[in-house]
Amino acid sequence: MVGVPTITHEATMEFDIQTTDGRQVIASRGDVLHIHSEEFARVIREQIEAGHKIIILDFTKAGLIDSAGISSIVANIALIREKGVKIILGGCNPTIRKVFQLIGFTQHFAVTATLAEALQVQA
Repeated sequence: MVGVPTITHEATMEFDIQTTDGRQVIASRGDVLHIHSEEFARVIREQIEAGHKIIILDFTKAGLIDSAGISSIVANIALIREKGVKIILGGCNPTIRKVFQLIGFTQHFAVTATLAEALQVQA
């Protein structure tokens, strides 16, 4: 249900992490580029290892994601599968959606145009 107050909130250098509607949301504060890729991979990994089963990667504030940013997601694929985590790629503008489509992410992850849509994706 959209509009439920945030349960927790944590900030890293380039990402905000919060729980909304029982889903862990990792929100980028801007473009997801190589200079942030190690942090992005670490933040995703930490949320998976903390036991969160539904994680939304929110790209609302990102204009683009580069290959290193994509690699941050790919680096966690084995752990995602091992732990049975559902990843939702939310807040994706047309450019980011096209990139995710071209690399095949849309076959494995739900991709939405807004965070609100991501929060509505069935678990």
